[in-house]
Amino acid sequence: ETVFATLQPFAMALLWLCLGWALGSLPPDELQVILISLFVVRACRIDACLVGESIWSLVKNDFTYEGMCNLFPFCFGKLESVDATTDGFAIATVFILEHHDPLFHARLAAGWGAGPLGRLFAPLVLHVGLAGVMLFVQVVASLLQILTSLGFVKAGAELV
Repeated sequence: ETVFATLQPFAMALLWLCLGWALGSLPPDELQVILISLFVVRACRIDACLVGESIWSLVKNDFTYEGMCNLFPFCFGKLESVDATTDGFAIATVFILEHHDPLFHARLAAGWGAGPLGRLFAPLVLHVGLAGVMLFVQVVASLLQILTSLGFVKAGAELV
């Protein structure tokens, strides 16, 4: 399950790129909502199967005193699925815009050229693209998650 969650952004980016290519433009926003919902329901079902309870009982447990003291563990845990899905959408959307929207590309160049930090990263962004930088950051984050879950790293934050 950890590997699936770690690979989910890449699968979503690939799916979103394929849909964008097939449609000739960015896919509709409604499709994002549908895909996110499917992955959240999948995550709910997996969690319920792992603990041997129904989804409804897990949601109800979140709203008990213990659940509220622990910040709604079941419900907030599903935000990871939303985050992984939207990370993939963001990478693919930026890639599509970089390659098909000259105004976006011009704004990207201007934005990354402004300010001291922007000037530091501008050559990298202009060379590999913002989507390339986003993909690199996602790969590093995913590797840290996998290494941490396998016990090779005690805490991912120690490496950063």
